[in-house]
Amino acid sequence: VRTAGGPHLDFVLGRIVIDFVKEIRYPGVVDVGLCVRRLGTRSFTIANGVFQGETCHAVAEATLVFFDTESRTSHTPPAAVRAALEKLLHA
Repeated sequence: VRTAGGPHLDFVLGRIVIDFVKEIRYPGVVDVGLCVRRLGTRSFTIANGVFQGETCHAVAEATLVFFDTESRTSHTPPAAVRAALEKLLHA
């Protein structure tokens, strides 16, 4: 993410937890659902579900941190990025 005149931002993975519920066999088609669970000042947490048909095979939760690639520190996101994530926020 690059904003005009602003910091050079990227995401870094701060934490991930995956629970495998049921085996998935190859070949096959899966659907992955995603929502934003938490939106902090410098990070956000997403939740994922992996489905094959109606069956949930795995769930995951990951925390991503906004990271300034020049200063090498966490950073607040631009307003437009935050607004886009707020649209995906699921309470």
